[in-house]
Amino acid sequence: MDKCPDMITIQAYVDGEKTDDSIIAHLQDCHSCHRRLMEIRELKETADRLAGNEKLPEDFMQVLAAQTRNSSLPAALAAAAIFLILLFSACYLNPGYLQWWFSVGITGLVGLIIDSFVGVLILGQNLAPVLVLAAVAAAVLIELLILIKLKTVEGTLK
Repeated sequence: MDKCPDMITIQAYVDGEKTDDSIIAHLQDCHSCHRRLMEIRELKETADRLAGNEKLPEDFMQVLAAQTRNSSLPAALAAAAIFLILLFSACYLNPGYLQWWFSVGITGLVGLIIDSFVGVLILGQNLAPVLVLAAVAAAVLIELLILIKLKTVEGTLK
């Protein structure tokens, strides 16, 4: 072997994936590569010792679900309260930003829905091309109508 193997090759040798005689001979002769080999072996042994054989109890998911089921309503109420506080704070501090956020957020959501709809239609290879084009045209028209409606709503808010 003319040059030293890279770390991935040495790791493959440690894992038993490489058994090339030239690599083995090089790793024994080259002091630098032999040191890397020993470091990787030591790391592998440490990782093997850290990996435990412990398993979760069989009913772990049921117990976890029962524990979280009882406390989900207060958490949801707290999250809703925090959201409303942030919403009113944003409206009070900078009302124009809040209006922009709603218009961009709604437009992005509508675009995502339309893109998903078009993707499903394209995946349906059994449809005729005319139906796919009609569905795409309908989706574009729906998005344009929503954008026009948002523009008129934004115009009345100013």
